[in-house]
Parts: sequence; structure tokens; C-alpha cells
Amino acid sequence: MQVPKHIAEQLRIAIADLDPDGHLPDARGASYGALPLLADLGGCWFLRADGVFLEVRWDENEDRPEMLNHTPVAALVVGAERYPWLRELIPARPANAIDCPDCGGVGKVFVAGIDNQGFLCAKCNVLGWAVPSGG
Repeated sequence: MQVPKHIAEQLRIAIADLDPDGHLPDARGASYGALPLLADLGGCWFLRADGVFLEVRWDENEDRPEMLNHTPVAALVVGAERYPWLRELIPARPANAIDCPDCGGVGKVFVAGIDNQGFLCAKCNVLGWAVPSGG
């Protein structure tokens, strides 16, 4: 991913501020020189200042993060909740986009009685919108 210089600088600052003795994603991010964006029980997605995304699966490759050749959009959206300056990297909603039918345009799916925080919507990559087929 092409990262504008001002965002790359923000990334370098945020990465330098990670606590190497802190919780697992921050500690791993400090050791990888990458910002943790989205962590769950399975692993974590990170972004380096040079625009390279890394994925770590806790049970498989903790010591060797995998470089991704795609942009994990959901990780960017979630990462922007903690680091709002990342919003600039999130794809803009096209004019022909519709609200995601699964989450109603909020990026999260809520299940009554189970979780009031919601689950990340996989259908729209947490964006809240989708482009109609053929559009």
C-alpha cells in the first residue's frame, strides 16, 4: 500500500511508542516495527511505516510474521478506531455503493442477547457498504 509521507511519519511515531513489555499485540508490534491494527484470538494484523501489512497467527508464526500482498481493509477500519489518522487509508465509499445488507451500514452485526459490542461484519469488511454486483 502506498502510504503518504505524513501517515508514514505518524506510523513511525506510534510504533516507537509501543510498549515492548505491554500486551501481546503491542509487544509484537514493537519487535516487528509495525503497528497492531486488529487482534483477535487467532492473530493480529500489523502495518509498517513503509506500507507493508503483516499477519501473525498466534498459534503458527509468532516469530515470523507473514507479509501480505493485499490490504486487510477490516484491519485498517478497526485500527482507525484507535489511530484516527489512519482513516485516510480506508477506501472511500463509491457513489454507487449501498449500505451493507448484513450490517445495515454500520460495519458490525449485532445478535440480540449475545453481544452488545457487535461482531465485525465480514460481508463488507467492516466498511458498512458494498458495491452492487456489476457496478
